[in-house]
Amino acid sequence: MKRLLTSVLFCAVGTLLADAQPAQAGGLMCCPPVTCVEKTIICYRPQICVREVPHVCHRHVCREVVETKTVLVPYPVYDTIKRVVYVYKEVPKTVEREVYVALPECPPPCEPCATGCGCGHHFGCCKPNPGHHKIKITTCETEVKPCPVEFVEKVCTYKAREQSITCKKTVVDVVPETVLRKEISCVMVPYEVKVRIPVCAPACCGQ
Repeated sequence: MKRLLTSVLFCAVGTLLADAQPAQAGGLMCCPPVTCVEKTIICYRPQICVREVPHVCHRHVCREVVETKTVLVPYPVYDTIKRVVYVYKEVPKTVEREVYVALPECPPPCEPCATGCGCGHHFGCCKPNPGHHKIKITTCETEVKPCPVEFVEKVCTYKAREQSITCKKTVVDVVPETVLRKEISCVMVPYEVKVRIPVCAPACCGQ
């Protein structure tokens, strides 16, 4: 601030001195008297300014809403069904089969047997001489057969029906709200300063 005032004073003095020319009166140089005059000048200085400014902001507000909905609810339905299943059982049955057996047989009759056994064969013919013969036998076997069995069974099925229910849910609303905020700014503030400026008097010597 002191530098600004000093520069203003030097500028004013230089301007006044440049405008003041030496006056001539009858060939003689005349020096006008210099006086100081007090004047008021306007200067500016920076100043921090704080003010409250309205600002619109959005706030989230939660609220609870009760509403009725229609939904499909399953419910059981029981039915009686007659079913037939097959159970395998062993059933006896008679089977006739042909089998081969080994039986002793004698050779055809010839000379009387010397052993005196009275069979009328050769000596030593009574020794067994097996032969294969086919005979039929009857056996009892078991056979697996499917047997149908009926029974009644209870079956459960599901069907859907409409039902009204009451439920609660949360809804979020956006609400505008005006708030005051502080705003800081820098402004130039004018102020007055009194300074003394030298000026020349109108009167001149030599008159």
